[in-house]
Amino acid sequence: RRYHSEIMQNINYRNGNDDDVNNTNNNRTGVGCELVGPDACGNDMREEKLLEAQKRDDEGRNFVTRFIQREKFLLIASVVFIILLNLETGRFVLYPFELFTTWVHEMSHGTAAMLMGGKIADLVVNKNGSGYCSYS
Repeated sequence: RRYHSEIMQNINYRNGNDDDVNNTNNNRTGVGCELVGPDACGNDMREEKLLEAQKRDDEGRNFVTRFIQREKFLLIASVVFIILLNLETGRFVLYPFELFTTWVHEMSHGTAAMLMGGKIADLVVNKNGSGYCSYS
């Protein structure tokens, strides 16, 4: 009932009606809305529209906040990765991962070649992180 009352106050405020919610409902129906039901007050549709509008506003405003909360680990890992790439010791620490990503990249070329009926002839990963895959 408290939640219903708060929504009704918001609806009355947006409509420019400063009357007390219960007084307004009693004047209209002769009985409290809680006893008769929400349709008796005539506010059911306005209540739904208000909730939908608030939901749309919240979705638009809170998109960045929700993204940051949901992807916090990914964002922190990305910042740490960028910092490590710019440090000499960081490049040393990330070197095995660089070779692995090159190998995965070249293997994807080899997989595509095999799917097209070819065969992998040579797959090379160089010390500097570059590589190539030749197929026939």
